[in-house]
Amino acid sequence: MLVDTKVQFLMESNHMILILPETASIASGAGMIAMQALASLPRRTPTSMAYTKAVVVGHALGTDGKEGITLGKDVCDQHLVDMKASMWFRDEMPTKVGKLAILHPGNDPDCCHEHVNPTLERQMPFLSQLFYETDADSKETRTIDGNILPIMIQKQSLAVGNNLGLALKRLITGDGPWKNERVLFIFGSDMSHNLPREQALPRDKETVQKAVSSGFGPLLNYIKELQKSDAGSGAAVKTAAPFGYAPFLAAVKMASDLEYTGSMVRLTNSGEFEGNTLTNMLEPVRGYASIAFGIDTRTKGQIISAGPPENKYPEETTTTTTTTGQQYPVSSDVLADPNYKGGGTSAPAAAAGPFSGGLLQQNKSAAVAARKLRRLGSPRLSK
Repeated sequence: MLVDTKVQFLMESNHMILILPETASIASGAGMIAMQALASLPRRTPTSMAYTKAVVVGHALGTDGKEGITLGKDVCDQHLVDMKASMWFRDEMPTKVGKLAILHPGNDPDCCHEHVNPTLERQMPFLSQLFYETDADSKETRTIDGNILPIMIQKQSLAVGNNLGLALKRLITGDGPWKNERVLFIFGSDMSHNLPREQALPRDKETVQKAVSSGFGPLLNYIKELQKSDAGSGAAVKTAAPFGYAPFLAAVKMASDLEYTGSMVRLTNSGEFEGNTLTNMLEPVRGYASIAFGIDTRTKGQIISAGPPENKYPEETTTTTTTTGQQYPVSSDVLADPNYKGGGTSAPAAAAGPFSGGLLQQNKSAAVAARKLRRLGSPRLSK
């Protein structure tokens, strides 16, 4: 299915940052949005992506946890986790990004009311397929095992989003353990929640535009303003801001600091897939968007070679049209005229009356005959 929806991104980036719908089950409309984005990634084989590692960021749906993150084996099965990257993150980030709290469920069970949830686990089937490779003998050569760093935001806040973006940048820069890897970052976040469908799409379009063109600071202030009109809490909240605003901000913060270029891949909402799509414009919906950030690492020559071919135009041709008058047969009398220069005659001039043309021709023929007789001499006039 991922191969069938493949539409390649028009760039090759060593690292790619994606914001995908958090409720992206394969059977849902959100799942189709996620598949379209993941299937567009640069490929190593027709069925697997070129990236070697992946970070998956989700968030708790409730508000009862402590502000901070859990990661690695505290989030999912240990065999999936890159333990080297996980340990580095635990040891280094408290000293490098001190305001990012890394929680330990083993020491404080109350810190984490949601061990894992759909915002994270529903991305795994897509990644599992994209990491899976076999050789010519159908023997496994690569799987998702040991290549993932899962991160769960236990309680969302603007500060957590900012600090997580700073921390993840260090994973692939400086002395980060994945500085020589090609890393795919996936941040799970729906867009607005529970707005009427007719309001959700224009609001989410403006939010995406802010994310890809305005940078982190303006986006942070924009989200603050949107949240002033929030109603309710948890999964039932009515908000014009991204539902997973902390992962959303973390993705934009990281992309801004790396000077990546952003673009929207797809924007829609649950109203396109649920209920009567012709009459549900006033029904509350969940906004879905897929957004990609990257930087083109191809040379200028590679970019030009991958571009569209030059326009080809038909060769210019020169056509000359010559218009001639209609030619008429030449009579024997005309041929006998000593002043005749050869060729046909043009059409006669328009006659003044219905018989004038005929009379003119008769007079002309008689004159020619008289001249001929004078040259030959008439028997009756000879001496």
